[in-house]
Amino acid sequence: MPVKLHEKAFPCGQLRIDLVYKDKVVPYYDKPNLITLSARQTVLSMLYMTGRTSDPISTLQVGTGGTIDPQGLFPKPVTKSLTALYHSVYTTPVSYTTNTSLPTVTFVADVPDTDLIGTNINEAALFTVAGNMFNIKTFPSISKTGDFGIHIEWTIDFS
Repeated sequence: MPVKLHEKAFPCGQLRIDLVYKDKVVPYYDKPNLITLSARQTVLSMLYMTGRTSDPISTLQVGTGGTIDPQGLFPKPVTKSLTALYHSVYTTPVSYTTNTSLPTVTFVADVPDTDLIGTNINEAALFTVAGNMFNIKTFPSISKTGDFGIHIEWTIDFS
């Protein structure tokens, strides 16, 4: 009889988005994300393939194609086979922190209040140096104005 693995997908991720106003931070979104099939294969191959070169996560992309309705209320479903955002409009570098006791790594990126004004942002993904998408999440649209910036923390959990 085959061994049944626990329900938690390995690795898994959690996307948190905050809207950053001059005088306050407003939590907007905090949900699990999907790790792509190619990312899972890359992580697994590092365990058994000799001579494998590193391809670390380096950028975050946000986009406008992540909902099925014009109002941006209903996110599109995502699958493990996706390799790009539905419609990327912005790329920014990420920084990261690690917690080896859990073990997790959290990637951090910001969209300043001066960028993407008038854009409905509703999808995000982390990308590696080679341009491979690691994970993706669609969410209800953020109607971006100059009144706030967007702070994104994306935690990947290997526990």
